[in-house]
Amino acid sequence: MIALDIRTILFGYVLTNIVSTIVIIELWHQNRRRLNGASLWVADYILVTISLFLIILRGTVPDWISIDLSNTLVIIGTLLGLMALERFTDKRFFFFFFFSGSHLLSLTLPFEH
Repeated sequence: MIALDIRTILFGYVLTNIVSTIVIIELWHQNRRRLNGASLWVADYILVTISLFLIILRGTVPDWISIDLSNTLVIIGTLLGLMALERFTDKRFFFFFFFSGSHLLSLTLPFEH
């Protein structure tokens, strides 16, 4: 059985995310006037792809970039994805707990390593 390195798996995931981001950008370009929240989905995919790429660069870039910045980008991307879902479904969600928890997490992450 072939044992894959975690960086190899992450690299494949980044490539898949890049293709997905390109597809989402193309869908946004075609349907931006008809779909509410499509621009937020594009921003979500871009931020998550960048954060995964920063995680792969761990060891070659400073830790605050590969850990803190990438985690912050994932949190912001997830918030944008939730906001896009809210606009797409025309339903209001209660983001207070997620938003406050993500702020606390982004403030405490730099002090843990």
